[in-house]
Amino acid sequence: MKDECSPVAQRSEGSELAVRCPVLDRQKVEAILICRFPGATHHQVAAAANAIMGLEEEWEEIVGES
Repeated sequence: MKDECSPVAQRSEGSELAVRCPVLDRQKVEAILICRFPGATHHQVAAAANAIMGLEEEWEEIVGES
């Protein structure tokens, strides 16, 4: 499977790595979740879709800490 996110620029000391990713379509995310988890309720699917859609906003890279 091809990685849909591709680096735009090489990371150099002290700089951020820009990554170009496709925009997520909430309906497609929900459709995939329903197929993967057929026993899930509508509320469970909606909660999972909310979490997936909000990942980019909450993503924080921690460098140098283990």
